[in-house]
Amino acid sequence: MAISALPIGKRPNTERNGNDMNEIDPWPGGLDDPARYEIRIDGHIDSEWADGFEGMSVTPQTDGTTLLSGLVVDQAALHGLVRKVGGLGMTLVSINVVRTDDNE
Repeated sequence: MAISALPIGKRPNTERNGNDMNEIDPWPGGLDDPARYEIRIDGHIDSEWADGFEGMSVTPQTDGTTLLSGLVVDQAALHGLVRKVGGLGMTLVSINVVRTDDNE
């Protein structure tokens, strides 16, 4: 039986490090609540493409990546951003929740 077919409470612990999401470290505010994110993309985004990421700050980094940062309203909106990155042929480097007083 594949691990994904097991009920959540019966799955083996596959935690690799302290950053994995689990019951001890819940998602900030809940899956349907806003959270601040930093999304790092390989390469620099042209300013005309940056307008497509409404509400996100688009900051070219000296290491050749671009940092998208800002408040994302829920998980569905986050998935939309990830699809947009992929749809534009960009390589996603990382996605991080930014812990603030508002979402701790």
